[in-house]
Amino acid sequence: MGIIFLTLFSSLIVSGQVYAEPVWSGDYKLAPQKDVDVLADRETELWARVYFPLEIEKPAPLVILLHGNHGTCGRGENPRIDDNCEYTNKGTCPLGYKVTPNHLGYEYLAEKMIAQGMLVVSINANRGITCGGGVSGDFGLNLARGRLILKHLQTLSEWNKNGGSPRSIGVDLKGKIDFNRVAMMGHSRGGEGARAAYNLYYDINSPWREKILSPINFRAIFEIGPVDGQTSRVLNAFNTAWAVLLPMCDGDVSNLQGMNPYDRMIFENKEVRGASKSTLVVWGTNHNFYNTEWQTSDSYGCMNHDPLWKKQDGNKLQRKTAELTMVPFFKAKLLDDTNLFFDIYDPSYQVPTMLSSITRVDRNYVEVVDEAWVETFDVSKLNLELLKKLNVNLKHSSMSSHDSRLKTVHISWLQAGENVYFELPLLAEDAALDIDGYSSLTIRLSRNSSDKNKYPLDLSVALVDDKGVSSNAYLVGQQADLDITADHALLMSVKLDTSFFTGTFNRKAVRSLKFVFNRSPMGNIYLSQPFLVKNNFKEDLSKSLVSFEDSTASKQSSVLNALKETNKVDVRPMEMVIRWAQKLPGRQTLDQFEVRTGEMMPVRNALPVLRIGQKLYKNGRFPEDGSTDRMIFETEPGERQSYLPSDTVEFYYEGASESAIYSAGTLEEVEK
Repeated sequence: MGIIFLTLFSSLIVSGQVYAEPVWSGDYKLAPQKDVDVLADRETELWARVYFPLEIEKPAPLVILLHGNHGTCGRGENPRIDDNCEYTNKGTCPLGYKVTPNHLGYEYLAEKMIAQGMLVVSINANRGITCGGGVSGDFGLNLARGRLILKHLQTLSEWNKNGGSPRSIGVDLKGKIDFNRVAMMGHSRGGEGARAAYNLYYDINSPWREKILSPINFRAIFEIGPVDGQTSRVLNAFNTAWAVLLPMCDGDVSNLQGMNPYDRMIFENKEVRGASKSTLVVWGTNHNFYNTEWQTSDSYGCMNHDPLWKKQDGNKLQRKTAELTMVPFFKAKLLDDTNLFFDIYDPSYQVPTMLSSITRVDRNYVEVVDEAWVETFDVSKLNLELLKKLNVNLKHSSMSSHDSRLKTVHISWLQAGENVYFELPLLAEDAALDIDGYSSLTIRLSRNSSDKNKYPLDLSVALVDDKGVSSNAYLVGQQADLDITADHALLMSVKLDTSFFTGTFNRKAVRSLKFVFNRSPMGNIYLSQPFLVKNNFKEDLSKSLVSFEDSTASKQSSVLNALKETNKVDVRPMEMVIRWAQKLPGRQTLDQFEVRTGEMMPVRNALPVLRIGQKLYKNGRFPEDGSTDRMIFETEPGERQSYLPSDTVEFYYEGASESAIYSAGTLEEVEK
C-alpha cells in the first residue's frame, strides 16, 4: 500500500479571525475479513481517511464521520452515476465502473474542523454494509454501522497507545488522539449508525469498553438527514449533545425521520448528564448534495420555495449550511468555544446573517432533557372540552413528520381579536408556579398547510396567575415565522425569556398559558408540549459516563399509515417473479420474491418495502452480483398460507412521499 499525502489549504472565518492551516490527509485500508465484532456472515473492512493539521503537538479531539447508503460502484463523471453494488459483496467493480469513494464526500467539512485543531477520521463502509442486504433486527444495517465505528475506534486506540499506525496515513498516531473529547457525524443511515455506536458503547456490560483501550467520552453527535427506526432497538442520544440537520426537500428520507429522536428525548426527559438537543430544518436543500461524492439529486424539488441546488453555485451554498452549523457545534462541545453556537441553535437568538442570507432555517432547541431541570406539560392528557376558551376549535392530533407518541393540539379559528383565545393549564387548579424559578419558556408550533392559512399568521402568548390576571402578551412572530408552509408541517421552537412577561400579574402564582389570536383573521396551527427550563443550568460534558440504560419504550410506527398520509397517486407497473420454497446456498429454505421496476432502482437510505396485502417486508436486498435492476425479498414458507389471491402486491421506499409506488397487481395475477 503506497503512502498517500494530500495537502490542502483551508480557511475559516470565526469571530473576525482567519484560520489558514495546511491540512494533511492519508488513508488506512486493512484487509477485508469476516469480523464477528461487525458482521459475521460477510466480509467487511477497515478503510478510512484521516485528516490532521501539519503539526499535532498534543492529543487532539477526534471527530468520526460516517456516510450513508449509496451505490459502491459508479460510471462516467460529472456526474458519476453510482448504480452498481458489486464492491459491497466482492470488493471489485464491473468493467467500466470504479469504486465510489463515499467517505471522501465530507472533505469540505474536515478541512474546517482541522483548522480548529480537530483530528478527523472519515470512514468508508462500502464493503459488506453499504448497499448490503439487511439482517433480522437490523434491516438497514445501522447496528452494523455502529459496530464498524467502534471497531475503527478500537483500532485507533491501539495505534494511539502502542503506535504502529500504517505509514500510508502519513503521521504516527501514537499519543495524538484525545479520547476524552470524541464526536461523531453521521449522514443518512450513518446518522442512526452513529447513535448505534454511542448506545452500544454505553450499554451495561458492553464489551466495547474493554476492547477500546482508552475510555471514550462521546461529547457530541451531529446528524444530517438521518434515518430512524431501521433496527430492533430504539436509538436515542441521551447524556450527550445532539443536533440534527434536516433537509426540507429531502427526496430520500422524505418523511424526515431525524425529527423523531428529538421528539422522543423531549418526551422522556431523563438524562444522567444533561446536554443540549437541537434540530435545524434547512429549506431548499436535498439529501444527496451534503456529500460531494453523491453527484445526482435525490429530490424532485421544493414546495413554495426554491431549491438551493438549482441556483448558481447552489451545491456549494447547500454545503455551506452544513459548515456553518456543524463546525460551531463541535467547537462548542469539544473545545468549549461557544462563540456562534447559541446564535445558530438557540431560537431566542436571530439566525446569523451568514446563514439566513443563504436560506431559511427553522429550529428546535432545549438545553437539557432532565426532569430535574425541565418542567414539561403534556398536552395529550388535557380534556380540551374543559379548557377556558372562546371562538377557537381545539382537538388532539398527531403529525406525520414527528414521532408517533408526540401528540399535539390542533387549533383553528375564523376571526381575530382579544376575544379569540384559549388557556392551557400548567398545573392543577390548587397549585401554582413561581415563574422566577425558570429562565425560559419554550413552546413548539407549526403552521398547517390548510387553505385557511392564506393570511399572514401571528399570535400572542401570556401568563395567567391564580386570580385570572394576565401578563402582557408577547407576539410569537418576534421569534418565529409562521407565514409560509413548505414541504412538511414541522414543529419549531419559540423560546421566550421569562423576563418578557411583565405586568401586574402574580409571578409567584402562575397557573396557565394564554394563547390569544388577535392578529390573523383565520388560521390553523399545531401546538406541542410547552416546557420551562430552570435557572442556572450549566452543561458539563467533561463528566465521563460509565454506562446507562435507555428505557425508552419501543416506538410503534406504521409504514402503511405513513404511506396513506402522503396520498400518493403515482402508481407504476412492475414485474415480479415468485420462487416458492427456494433452497438457497448457506440459507434455510425460503420463499423469494424478485421485484423488477423496468429501471435501475436507486440505492436509497429509506428502507425498501414489499407489501403483500397487509403484510410489510423490509428485508429487500440487491442480488449478489451487485446489479440494481432488481430487488429480492425473502419470507418464511409458512407465511404463504396466510396470503389471499386477491392481495395486492406493491413495492415502494419507506415514506414514499417522493418516490413512486410500483404495483404488480394481485397475487393471483402475479402467479399466472
